[in-house]
Amino acid sequence: MENSLYPGFIVIDYHSTVGQHKMTVPTRAWNPLGGTTGHGGYVAWDDSDRDADEMVIDLVTELCKICSDEVDFDRYTIYTMSSPEANPIPVAGDTCDALTGIDGTPGWFKAVQFTYTFYDTEFKDAKLTLLDAASNGNFAKRLPGSLSADEQDVVDEFILVSNAWSSRNGARPSTLRSLTVNLNQKLRREYGLG
Repeated sequence: MENSLYPGFIVIDYHSTVGQHKMTVPTRAWNPLGGTTGHGGYVAWDDSDRDADEMVIDLVTELCKICSDEVDFDRYTIYTMSSPEANPIPVAGDTCDALTGIDGTPGWFKAVQFTYTFYDTEFKDAKLTLLDAASNGNFAKRLPGSLSADEQDVVDEFILVSNAWSSRNGARPSTLRSLTVNLNQKLRREYGLG
């Protein structure tokens, strides 16, 4: 069902020195018997077995490259849904291995929102949004081919066929459309920045 988080998703909790955030990322169906670290796994888009914990940590490791060193990733929770209309059920989770942003000179990052927009394999939208991201003073919209190496690393990890990240359409994110960098006005107000 399009725009549903069915059959499941992962919520990644993180914080900066100014705010607490949650990133919700749709996935394929979680398999409690999959993976090797005790948190279950997924059948990846290439039909391999993908460990859930490793999949999250690999994505967060790439996200750390575009975050200030004042951003910490705390934990993740895996949710499943029995139908598109069902209530989500938490089934597994763990810490994010104390992963921290690595950009020591991030420029302005308070209330900066990065929105990666993709086409999935069925030409529907897929998005990945990060708050309090490192702007490095560049608020220009990035099109394919104009991303920094670190920004591109996030794309490459998210669309890997050996992962099980999904669009809300239930298909694999496959092609970057753009990366939009702007100030989230709601966060600006919450942070007392005007």
